[in-house]
Amino acid sequence: MAEMLRYFTPEQMDRYECYRRSSLPKPVLRRVFQAVTGTILNPNGLIVLAAVGKLFVGELVELARQIADDEGVDDLTEIKPAHVREAHRRMENGGLLFRPRKKTLFRKRGA
Repeated sequence: MAEMLRYFTPEQMDRYECYRRSSLPKPVLRRVFQAVTGTILNPNGLIVLAAVGKLFVGELVELARQIADDEGVDDLTEIKPAHVREAHRRMENGGLLFRPRKKTLFRKRGA
């Protein structure tokens, strides 16, 4: 990794440093997890949840950056909310997002 960091441009290094310093607020993650699941998350689970969340956001932003590049947006220009929405849509259509199945009101007998 250190070898790769030597070849970063100053803009890339700034972006990488921002990524390293960023984190998802743990109290918010705890509240969201408890609201969704109804259970309390232990501290180790909270660390794992924060790491997975940060990876997800990184993947989403990376795909949004690729979409912006495909549209001819300069690499130094900020990505727009439309790029993030398009990245989310592509991830959803590609089956990369977890979506629980909707419960059906009626089930067939024998199924």
